[in-house]
Amino acid sequence: MAIYTDTLPPIEPTKVKNFLAARGQNKFTEPVIADACRQIEQVATPQGIFRQGFYDAASAHFLCDHSFKIQSRQLLPLLADAAILIAGVVTLGSAVQACIDERFLAKDFSRGIVLDAAAGVALQLYVEQFTQTLNELVRDKNYRVTLRFTPGTGDWPLQQQVFVAQAAGGEEIGIGATSGGLLTPRKSQAALFCLRADGSCSGSGCAGCALSGGCCGN
Repeated sequence: MAIYTDTLPPIEPTKVKNFLAARGQNKFTEPVIADACRQIEQVATPQGIFRQGFYDAASAHFLCDHSFKIQSRQLLPLLADAAILIAGVVTLGSAVQACIDERFLAKDFSRGIVLDAAAGVALQLYVEQFTQTLNELVRDKNYRVTLRFTPGTGDWPLQQQVFVAQAAGGEEIGIGATSGGLLTPRKSQAALFCLRADGSCSGSGCAGCALSGGCCGN
């Protein structure tokens, strides 16, 4: 188990603007979005944690201190050749959730919406940074992170994020879960990272690989 405490990368207002636009929210001005980004950056206490495990293809189990069965038909074939799996979870901290909830409880819905969008973008930026750091760590052992899988995508039930977070050791950084299977604090995300040996990649290079475009190790 290892705890990750790198700082949050700057939140780009343009990404938040695009995030909002994709959800039909086009009324926010650039200064409002930029201010929301600054507020999230100020209150966030980002951190993550990860733990190595192994995949048993016969039983579809991720094996570690908190082993669990992966309930996804789409995912299992992609894991068939995985040498090692890493369970990881990151969070922006409880102050971010409190900041957003405060605005909604005060019926300042516009501010709540733009803060929530800024936090959503920040979480994805932190997940990407977390993935890059994992890749750097495992490359020293001649592995690479080839894929990242998040519960709630494809046919993998969102509720399994609780098992992934437990496997990663999420309780060590204050991550819990609601009775409905959602992570707390709310701006948290769990994922499985698939590791393969460097020499196991396609002989024709990345362009000829079935994972081209989706590999996290490029």
